[in-house]
Amino acid sequence: MHKLKYLSPKKIMEDNNQLNVRERRKRIVELVNRTGYYRSSDLTKEFEVSTMTVRRDIKWLANSGLVQSIHGGAQSLDPGNTNYSYDIRLKEHQLAKQAVAQIACNYLKPNTIIALDGGTTAFEFARVLPPDMDLTVVTYSLPVMSVLSKRKDIELISLGGVLLKQTQSFVGQLTNLTLNELRISTLFLGARTVHNGYIYSGFSQIIDVKRALINASEKVILLVDSSKFLESVGFRMASLNDIDLVIVDDSKDIKEYICGLEDVEIIQVPIKSNTERQSE
Repeated sequence: MHKLKYLSPKKIMEDNNQLNVRERRKRIVELVNRTGYYRSSDLTKEFEVSTMTVRRDIKWLANSGLVQSIHGGAQSLDPGNTNYSYDIRLKEHQLAKQAVAQIACNYLKPNTIIALDGGTTAFEFARVLPPDMDLTVVTYSLPVMSVLSKRKDIELISLGGVLLKQTQSFVGQLTNLTLNELRISTLFLGARTVHNGYIYSGFSQIIDVKRALINASEKVILLVDSSKFLESVGFRMASLNDIDLVIVDDSKDIKEYICGLEDVEIIQVPIKSNTERQSE
């Protein structure tokens, strides 16, 4: 005869809560590893738990060696092994990035000094820079340098420093010192996300470089695909008030995300026409 085991309602609730904790912490690790960084405030919304619960989870995960606890959230121990790696990000929303890059060419002026950010959209922009404009291009992006180094009509200024492999861009004190000596006509900037009127970067190491580029530029144009408005992860880098123009694709409805940003000029680019040109 089997011996029946009685579980009290209290015991069942405790077991369920423990299971929920394990599942939630497992999911937190997955989110952090996928994005590289996740804010505590977004985790509270994701799991509908209190701020204190999220703090305890992050502390436990950090003590277990699964994530890194930093101010305001949790960061992956090795962002280079996540979807944040450059090669993977380059393929994400590629048609949208190419459409944005094509329109950005309309804002170039011959014989000027421009700067290209280190993101994948800036890389797509570098690939379609029109010929015979005699541009001087400042960049800290290794892939952008590789593309433009073959161009005889472009004078390339490389910002040196330490190579951040996850972003394939140079960072550090040497990079910033070089920027202090430059004055740039137009900066074509990228972002990890755009949220509540602020621009976020995926890596804390490149925030200083991006801010220095903004300060050194007379005009700043933000190049992003529309998915950047639908997420809220990263390190706050600048305000949209620092931006003169935003160029974004129209594949997603971002109206609710740009509500209250009437002072920021935003151009939405159709992807369809760009796709049709590629197929011709």
